[in-house]
Amino acid sequence: MAVGENDLMTAGACACSDARTGASEARPCAGVPGEACSCAPPSGEARPCALEVASLDLSWDGAAVCRDISFRVETGEVVCLVGRSGSGKTTLFHAIAGLTRPDAGRVLLGGEDITGRPGRVSYMLQKDLLIEQRRVLDNVAVPLIVKGVPWREARAQARSLFAEFGLAGSEQAYPAQLSGGMRQRAALLRTYLMDNEVVLMDEPFSALDAFTRADMRRWFLAMLTRLGLSSVLVTHDVDEAIAMADRILVLRGDPARGVPSTIAGSLVVGCPRSERDDFVLTDAALALKRAVLAALGNA
Repeated sequence: MAVGENDLMTAGACACSDARTGASEARPCAGVPGEACSCAPPSGEARPCALEVASLDLSWDGAAVCRDISFRVETGEVVCLVGRSGSGKTTLFHAIAGLTRPDAGRVLLGGEDITGRPGRVSYMLQKDLLIEQRRVLDNVAVPLIVKGVPWREARAQARSLFAEFGLAGSEQAYPAQLSGGMRQRAALLRTYLMDNEVVLMDEPFSALDAFTRADMRRWFLAMLTRLGLSSVLVTHDVDEAIAMADRILVLRGDPARGVPSTIAGSLVVGCPRSERDDFVLTDAALALKRAVLAALGNA
């Protein structure tokens, strides 16, 4: 079912004319670099682009998974990629992270082509992947050690950030002694120490209970704002996307049935992060959820 114009406008997306066909219809702004859009900010007002995904085609074992995926992430922006299970979200993340090469297209970081080059963006997986036999401090210091920082210096650098990440007092604990939320804080600190300006997060809070998940979302957004990081977050939870994103991208398709996924919509949340707790209970948030579900084909 097509997304209605009222839903789009309430959600903060646009209803602009298609520059390729000249047709005037309500549609989510695709956010594709180079495409005309009447809702785009005037030249010079946009924030610098931290990450650009340009016309990616992806396949797995010979089957098409994603086609013509294009979007940009501005500096300091949180973009949530929403899609059904099996729509290719993780496959797309692997390509952005440089773990696999796309069939076509490019990934640009600050304008530099990083296609197929791992290690240029930070990647936080669904599981925290903490080493159970190592203390939390040693787990967190791993990225620094991998970069060649001497062991004692790496531990000292990591230790200096424990309080800021809400981990003070857990330095000598083992991962099994931490709560789920504390483990995710440790995983995020480890990710931060990779020292990249863009962070990819693949459903990082899905294993947490509802109350801890809400607390972690709030804390995570505050930390991203404080650290000035840009982030792309994968989720199949529309409510989570609304609670966390500055902008929501909808990935729609069914690769298992031969329908490659494409970006079906881009919707701006339009609410300051500091007001998100109240916003998620409003009619505007409900209208945004309806628009996302419609773009997914659920309404």
